[in-house]
Amino acid sequence: MPIESVSKILGHTNITTTQIYAKIMMDKLDGDMSAFGDKMEAGFAKARAAKPSPVVIPMPTAAPRTQIGALN
Repeated sequence: MPIESVSKILGHTNITTTQIYAKIMMDKLDGDMSAFGDKMEAGFAKARAAKPSPVVIPMPTAAPRTQIGALN
């Protein structure tokens, strides 16, 4: 959205006011994204360092065999 529109929506009489808020918001967003990236990297590093647990796949049990014609 153009900053002029944001300025009008917020009721600022001077676009400089909107630009100041936009600068502060971008600086905060940059810091927040950097902190988020650090947390994500730490999580990935922890996952890479963890030993994987073995996966146990149960084997299907065999159905009992029946003889063909045994019912006669």
